Amino acid sequence: MGALAAINPVLGIAVVVIGILAGIFIWYPAAGLAALIATRSSLDAFQDATRLQQAFLFNPASALGLILIVMAVVLLGLRLRNRERIEWGGRPGLAWGGWIVFSALGLPVALIQLGSGGLAPAVREYVRLMSIFALYFLVINLARDPLSRRLMIAAILLGLIAPTVASIEQLITHDYTHGIDGMVRIYGTFVHPGQFGLYSVAIAMLCLGLWEDAWCGKAGRIWVGGVFAVSLTLTILTATRAAWGILLAALFVRACMLPRRQRIITLTIMLLASAALAPFVAWRIQDLIEGREGSPDMTNSFIWRLLNFRMLLGVFAESPVVGHGLRATGIVNPVRTETSEGYERGFAAHSELIRVLVEQGILGIVVYVAMAILLVSSIRQLTFGRGREDALGHHGLGRSVWAFLATSFVLAPLGAELLSGTVLMYVILTVIGVLYASRAYQSPGPTPARGER
Repeated sequence: MGALAAINPVLGIAVVVIGILAGIFIWYPAAGLAALIATRSSLDAFQDATRLQQAFLFNPASALGLILIVMAVVLLGLRLRNRERIEWGGRPGLAWGGWIVFSALGLPVALIQLGSGGLAPAVREYVRLMSIFALYFLVINLARDPLSRRLMIAAILLGLIAPTVASIEQLITHDYTHGIDGMVRIYGTFVHPGQFGLYSVAIAMLCLGLWEDAWCGKAGRIWVGGVFAVSLTLTILTATRAAWGILLAALFVRACMLPRRQRIITLTIMLLASAALAPFVAWRIQDLIEGREGSPDMTNSFIWRLLNFRMLLGVFAESPVVGHGLRATGIVNPVRTETSEGYERGFAAHSELIRVLVEQGILGIVVYVAMAILLVSSIRQLTFGRGREDALGHHGLGRSVWAFLATSFVLAPLGAELLSGTVLMYVILTVIGVLYASRAYQSPGPTPARGER
C-alpha cells in the first residue's frame, strides 16, 4: 500500500479503502455492505465518465456495481455449499429480477441496431441493472437481525454527507456548471441536478417515515430531523421541477394516510410552506412559459421538452417493437450536447416513458408497467397487510417509501428518468430489502399450548 501511495496517491488511497472495507466484511458482513451503500452517493459523478482521467484508470461507480455482483455470487455460493437458507426477495425480487431478464433483450437489439458502438453502453447498462438486484439480494440475506437493518438505514442517511459538502462548496464558489439564467443549480456529487433532486426527495420521505417509527429513540429522531431539513433544502436548491412535483405529490399521498386531525395539520403546513417558498422558486416555474435570452430559438423549457420528445418519438417509430437497445438514447437522439468531459452525446429523454419507448419499444413499456405495479403493490403488501405493524416495526418507513415510489412512477413520465438514477434505486431497493428482511426474519412467537392454537 505504501508503494502504491508513493507511485500514485489516489490509487494508494483507493487500495487502502478497499483493504479497510474487506476487514469490515470479515468482521461483520452487514456493516461492510452498509459502508458500500454509504459511499455510492459520492461516486455518482463518475457514472458517465470520470473527470480525473489521469488519476482513475477505471470508473469507481461501475467498479462498485461489479463488486456488489461478485459479492452476491460469492454469498450465493457459500449459502449453497453450507446448505443455509437463501432469500430471493419475494415479489419485489420477482419484479426487479423480471425487469432484468427482459432487459437482456436490449443487448442483441443494441448490437443489431447500432453495432459494436451501441453494444458497449448496453452491456454497461445491463451490469448496472444487475448490480441493483445484487444489492437487494445482499440486503435481504445479510440483514437478518435488527442491528444489521439499522446499519443499512443509517448508511443511507450517512450517504447524504458527501453530496451536502459538495453542494456547499458549489454555493460558495458560485459553480455555474448547471446554472440557468445566472441562477446556480447545485448538483452535489451527482452528474446532474435532476438526479440529485430525486435522491434528496427520497431521503426526505424516508426521514418522515423514520420519524414516525421513532427510529433509534430520541437520539435517532434528532438525527433524522436534521437529515430531513438538509435533504429538503437540497431539493429546493437543485431547482428540479420534477423533484418538487414528486415531493409535493408524495407528501400529499402520505398525509392522506394519517388520521383526520394530523392530515389537516400536515396539509396546512404544506400549503403555508409552499406559499412562503413561491417567490424564491417562481423563476423556475416561469421558465416553463417564458422564452429565455440566449436561447437560439427563444423557446421556453416546456416547448423545448416537447421538441425533444417529438424527436425521440420519431426515432422510436423506426423500431417500435423492441426499440434501439439499452442506453441508446444518448446515441440516437438527434439533439446533441457536449458534456463537461468534452465528448458529444444526445440529450437525455427527460421522461421515463419516452426513454423506455426509444430503448426497449412497446414490449418494454408493457413489461415496465407490469414491473412498476408489482413493485409498488409488493411494498403495500409488506406495509399495509394485516398485522404488519407489530411484525415489521417499520410502519411509517414502509408507507413513506410506498408514497414516494407510487407517485414517482406516475409523475416520472412527465419530466424525469426514475430508473436511470443508480443512487436513487440503491436507496429504494435497500429500504425495500430492509422491509422484506424484517418480515422474513421476524422472531417466531411462543408456541401455543395444546387446545389454544
